[in-house]
Amino acid sequence: MLDSVDEEWCYHLLQTASRFSVTPIHLSCTAGDGASLKVMLDHVNQDMRYSLLQMRNHEGKNLLHLAVRYDPSLITDAILPSVTQSQWIALLQMRGIGGMTVLQYLAKVKFAPFLAS
Repeated sequence: MLDSVDEEWCYHLLQTASRFSVTPIHLSCTAGDGASLKVMLDHVNQDMRYSLLQMRNHEGKNLLHLAVRYDPSLITDAILPSVTQSQWIALLQMRGIGGMTVLQYLAKVKFAPFLAS
């Protein structure tokens, strides 16, 4: 479907959110579907990709937060290759859930169970 529309319309479709602020890229990320996420990101230019990656859902989670939670391989397979180094650094510094950066959220989600025992 994305092949049949121009880049501007594709961007519009990808940033259109449901009433819960969930976009198609958020859905791909929560499903752990790296292939569809990569296809979507590849259909827009660099600035549009960066904008999409910054979008938050109703819980304040951006795409990196969701990838940490549902499938961290999405970060290295689809997200990291689609941004510049400066964009990557800015994404890592973005605060989301409870004011946490992605790295803080990663520590909480992946390592907190081990620290509690």
